[in-house]
Amino acid sequence: MQRALSALCLSLLLVSCGSNSTSNSGMSTTSARDLLGFTSSQLGSAYVGDSYSGTIAAIGGTAPYSVRLVGGKLPDGLKFTGGSSASIAGTPTVAGSSSFRLEVIDANLSVRSQDFNITVAELPPLDFDMALPTGEVRGETRVPVRILGARNVRAARYIWKLPDNVQVVGVEGDSSTQAGRPVLFWKQLGQTFTLDVGFRITPKNGAQIAMLRLKPAGDLPFTLTKPVSGTSSFVTALDGSGKSIREVKTPEALAAEKALNDQKQATNQGTGTPSTGTQGTGTPSTATPSTTTPTSGAATPSVTAPNTATPATGTPATTTPTTPAPATPAAPGQPTQTQPQTTQPTQPQKPPTTPAPATPTPSVPNGK
Repeated sequence: MQRALSALCLSLLLVSCGSNSTSNSGMSTTSARDLLGFTSSQLGSAYVGDSYSGTIAAIGGTAPYSVRLVGGKLPDGLKFTGGSSASIAGTPTVAGSSSFRLEVIDANLSVRSQDFNITVAELPPLDFDMALPTGEVRGETRVPVRILGARNVRAARYIWKLPDNVQVVGVEGDSSTQAGRPVLFWKQLGQTFTLDVGFRITPKNGAQIAMLRLKPAGDLPFTLTKPVSGTSSFVTALDGSGKSIREVKTPEALAAEKALNDQKQATNQGTGTPSTGTQGTGTPSTATPSTTTPTSGAATPSVTAPNTATPATGTPATTTPTTPAPATPAAPGQPTQTQPQTTQPTQPQKPPTTPAPATPTPSVPNGK
């Protein structure tokens, strides 16, 4: 009996050693532990201009594995690397969806292929996103902060207008490379919370960079609502060269900027009016003949001389347009000024020499 049982057990073991068995339908089946395939067909989303990295591993069958790309096309900017597992990395350049097929072969030469898809989207505007608790908050709570659309950001400031009765009691940074190994500074003034972040390296899009600890400022609970960009949240972000990536200004900053622009505009208009006066300063230069009036000295009675001198020295008619009105009031003996600006200091000396004989006539009354 024992020999019969031993023989039966041996025969059962020999049958079970085969990897394949045949069912009544004639189709081969494989045990669950021998199924060859891939870990997942979901590779997540990629973004234009943002570095991407994904890994696809083989499971089941018998190691070692060999994975290769056998069909389809990867998104532009991404590169496939095969081997015992598959890796896809790079920086996408064009938005869109791409499908491709991978094949894996194990040590038993079993083969399995599977289709995959990667969607490339445009990067969202750079901003900070928070996972807020729902309902009323009556004690201390923790709020994770993620960065979206990071691009090449190296410095950022985030301002959050907190609801009433909310107090920030602490901020903890995430030192991982995914988060960009940030350095954090924060403050709260009234209901305005400001978070300044410096990144040692560029963070990944969607990476968690900080954890806020909030609690009620008093005995009353509070409810948090998602911040609205430009209304209750504001952001300024710069790249490594100091170039602005995005800026959403607070109402106070916008008002200050408007006031500064108005002041500059008023200043420019004010400086424009004296510029017109400079033209007027050219006309007073014709008043320099007044310096020649002292040359006539006491011959001030020669005011009557213009009537006699005008016919005598009306030499060029061309000079009359240049000194039509200004010459008459300022030149007692200067009708002879044919060159009003350049020769006024020298020419006025000649007229005083000719009217000199006429001066005795008024000087006789003075010599009584």
